[in-house]
Amino acid sequence: MSIGAFCIFAGVIAVFGLLMQRQMRARLASQRSAAELARYPLQNRNPVLTVARDGKRLFMNDATRKMIESSRDSGTGAQLEAALTSIAAADEAGNREFSLGESVISASFVPHRTGYCDIYLTDITAARRSEELQRLFFELPFIGMAATDPATKRWLRFNDRLCEILGYSRDALQQKTWAELTHPDDREADMAEFERLLQGGTDSYSKDKRYIRPDGTTVHALISVQAVRRHDGSVDFILATVQDISERKEREHNLGHQRDLYAALSATNEAVVRLRDRQALFHRICEAAVEKAGFAFAWIGILDPADHMVRPAARHGDDQGYIDNVHFSADPARPDGRGTTALAINLGRHQIVNNISGTWYEPAAQAGVQSLATFPIRQGGRVIGALKLYARKSDYFDAEIVRLLDEMVADVSYALDNLEGEQRLRESEAKFKGLVEQSLVGIFIADHINVYYVNPRTAEILGYVPDEVLGPKVAKLVHAEDLPIVLEQVRRLMSGESREIKHEFRALRRDGSTVHIGAHGSISEYAGRPVVIGVMQDITERMKNEAKLAEYVARLEHSIQATTSAISEMVELRDPYTAGHERRVAALAMALGSELGLSDHDIAGLGVMGHVHDVGKITAPAEILSKPGKLSAPEYEIVKTHAEKGYEILKSIVFPWPVAEVIHQHHERMDGSGYPRGLKGTDILLFARILSVADVVESMASHRPYRPSKGTGPALEEIEKNAGRLYDPEVAAACLRLFREKNYQLPD
Repeated sequence: MSIGAFCIFAGVIAVFGLLMQRQMRARLASQRSAAELARYPLQNRNPVLTVARDGKRLFMNDATRKMIESSRDSGTGAQLEAALTSIAAADEAGNREFSLGESVISASFVPHRTGYCDIYLTDITAARRSEELQRLFFELPFIGMAATDPATKRWLRFNDRLCEILGYSRDALQQKTWAELTHPDDREADMAEFERLLQGGTDSYSKDKRYIRPDGTTVHALISVQAVRRHDGSVDFILATVQDISERKEREHNLGHQRDLYAALSATNEAVVRLRDRQALFHRICEAAVEKAGFAFAWIGILDPADHMVRPAARHGDDQGYIDNVHFSADPARPDGRGTTALAINLGRHQIVNNISGTWYEPAAQAGVQSLATFPIRQGGRVIGALKLYARKSDYFDAEIVRLLDEMVADVSYALDNLEGEQRLRESEAKFKGLVEQSLVGIFIADHINVYYVNPRTAEILGYVPDEVLGPKVAKLVHAEDLPIVLEQVRRLMSGESREIKHEFRALRRDGSTVHIGAHGSISEYAGRPVVIGVMQDITERMKNEAKLAEYVARLEHSIQATTSAISEMVELRDPYTAGHERRVAALAMALGSELGLSDHDIAGLGVMGHVHDVGKITAPAEILSKPGKLSAPEYEIVKTHAEKGYEILKSIVFPWPVAEVIHQHHERMDGSGYPRGLKGTDILLFARILSVADVVESMASHRPYRPSKGTGPALEEIEKNAGRLYDPEVAAACLRLFREKNYQLPD
């Protein structure tokens, strides 16, 4: 029972009891007044008067005078006179009520043979209002109310809502006691509380209990009981409110089922994460279904393609021999191939039977179950078997339970796919572990349903450990309002409509809080299927504090610079005669970017691109790279492939700049005479146009295996002569200013 509900019920019954007590006291006071007024008429605060039969007043006390004066002032004098005259003419003693304006007056009178009548008046307006409030409380439509006799336990009074709750007509309910209607299992506890109330141990109590309706069904009720006591402490009558809580009890029951299923789902997820053997996984799934979710028994069958029979691979629970005595086939041509097992495997979707009594599943009913469900298990996109679950209750498998079980089976199918491709995944992880696992940005591999990989930073952003995020969790991790947009972005990428995803959305952390995510991804392949590989950042703090974001970006760029520097050094190990080339190109490119007024972010990107622009040379034979003489035409063609190879190496790595594409273009020329694609003019990215000028100047000014250094002068003459034809004119002009006006020197 919730605190709010308790307060409402307690308040209703308390007010109702107060009204009943006030009404009773008013009646007792009125009766006592009638007996006492005659003895002390002058001292009495209520009006007392003696009137002759002809209406003449023979005596009145001060209270009467005040009433008469008040009635004249309020315009009710005629009402009072008419009432008194009528009462004075009475032949026998009695009581009568009359209205005086908005007040209700009770008159007790005693006529005398000598021709006069004693009249005692009492204002009972408050008592009448109390009775009206009592009536209104009894007519409340949302709660059952009753007054019962403590001795007979019969209903003294009750409202229509109580009849609705208990399922009886008024006449039928009037013939019953509340004890007769109480569920036998609840009667003893209810009677104990009732006796404690009668004995004075308490004045009220509240409890859940069950009533039996005329049709034999059970209704769960929350009752609040209040004793209305006499002056001597004995119970005059019992007030009770009755609230139908059957729906709440049903919800609690269903929630219990859901909690059990969530426990089984949790155990399944744990098994998916920890177990590396299919048989052990199957046994754990069946065990969780019985021990955690409360199913009578469960088993997993695997389809044998040779004969289409479905044979048990794992089981748990007491099936009373049912599984061994029944044959299961997926061949619809066979008599035993037309059940839920065959349908689930052949149609690829769950099959539910919520009442197996009287059906051809009768052997299962003999094992003590009333409902069964079959869920297809997939591996590599095809159905390989089925999970069978049996419940002792009919109508057990509602929509929510089926949804949770579908999710559990999806986890099992994911685990099977994961086991199949686990070795390949471990090999892939080893290749980029150093770069990815320690990255300051989150890195992930996913599609529109499953998450296949996350690095520690991604798990940290989402508040999980990495393994907890894996599986069919995309819909759970993305905020419901942002999920359609994210899925549309993924669809466009998968269909080829987009080359990359760059999107901001809200994600849901494990603790239920929201985190803002900035993600950048591109299409790739994992375990033979298309996936999105990308990076993600927690941009919540950026939205709150731009300064913190700037610091984070600086750290990220430093990390990328360190990585690209390592790549540059690796290239130099292959081509020792050009040692320092990429570093010097990077420095000159950054200086050109600054001279051209680029942002700090773009200048940093130029540094990254300069450090890795010749990474493709790692694929060329070392003897060609270090050849002291002039290259032959075939050898030169091999070297020229380094721009394409560099692009292929870097294209799957997500940078904050178009690094791979710039590496692809850094030998393109403005007139289309460059390679590998012969791009022209502004089709060449500005980054690539800057990098090409820096590359030419550094190459001509530095020593090469096949020639000595030509010096900076001839290099600048080359740039000046071919500005606008081979090289971007603005970039060329910036280069000439740097060296000739600002005395720029290439670093050692």
